[in-house]
Amino acid sequence: MKGIIFLQAQTTIQKGTDTLFQYGILGLFAIIMIFVIYVLWKRVNKLEESQTQYLKEDRKEMLNVIANNTKAFEKFELLLEKE
Repeated sequence: MKGIIFLQAQTTIQKGTDTLFQYGILGLFAIIMIFVIYVLWKRVNKLEESQTQYLKEDRKEMLNVIANNTKAFEKFELLLEKE
C-alpha cells in the first residue's frame, strides 16, 4: 500500500513539475518580453521627446535663415534695379 501511494505521489509530482516547467518557461518568456517591450517603449518616448525638441529648435533656426535670405535677395534686387 505504501508503495502505491509513493508511486502516485511521485507521478503527481512529476506531472506537476512538468506542467510547472512548461508554463514556467512560457511565463518567464512572457515576463521577459513584457520587460523588453516596456524598455523599448520608454526608449521610443525619450527619442520622440528629444526629436520634438530638436525640431522646435531647428525650426527657429531655419526661420531665421529664411528671413536673412529674404533680406539678402531684397538687397540684391535693389542692386540689380539700380544698374
